[in-house]
Amino acid sequence: MKKSGDKIRTEFAIALLSLFFLIAIIVAFSETHVEMVGPLNGERLLGTKALTEIYTRALQYRLAEMEYVLSSQKGKRSEYEKMMESVLRQMARKQREYEALLSSQEEKEAYEEFSAEWGAYLNQSKNTIALSKKNLHQQATAGLTQDSRALFEKSKRSLGMVVELNRKYANSWSGFIKKLFRKNRVTLSFLYICGVTALFVLIFNLYDKSKRLRRSNTR
Repeated sequence: MKKSGDKIRTEFAIALLSLFFLIAIIVAFSETHVEMVGPLNGERLLGTKALTEIYTRALQYRLAEMEYVLSSQKGKRSEYEKMMESVLRQMARKQREYEALLSSQEEKEAYEEFSAEWGAYLNQSKNTIALSKKNLHQQATAGLTQDSRALFEKSKRSLGMVVELNRKYANSWSGFIKKLFRKNRVTLSFLYICGVTALFVLIFNLYDKSKRLRRSNTR
């Protein structure tokens, strides 16, 4: 009888080990497919930081542009021009950092829209600066307050959308699991069904054997 009890305990241990093995397979599968579901928490934080820097630099450039066009001092205008160049270099670096972290298609499309609108604004800004350099103050001021302003506000709204999407896809573990399941629904569903089925079969067999063992002990 003792041997039968030991055998049941051994089979129960095997069932537990099988369950742990199944969990290990799913975890390993998740790790090897992590690139399919986007960056992890640390990378998302880097993306958020890069977006914050991009937003800040965009505002700094716009302020420097306004100061340049509205200033009447040559020394100050030269200072603002250097500031704009420096801000654009910093912003371009942060844009490259963020582009390397893009994961979802929705986020990529929103960022591409922002990039196009920001480029349109910069082209208008260069035209406004050129008019100001030629001392065409009225035309430059009109460009600053009308065309440049409209394009800047449009690009700012697009950047705000990118920021919202970045928050939406912020990779908490719950978000990670949802994205992983969405990308590998069939495979993970199959593994889950197989694991649950195998576990129920093992438990039923162990229960049946334990029941028969108790019956034999009562005889």
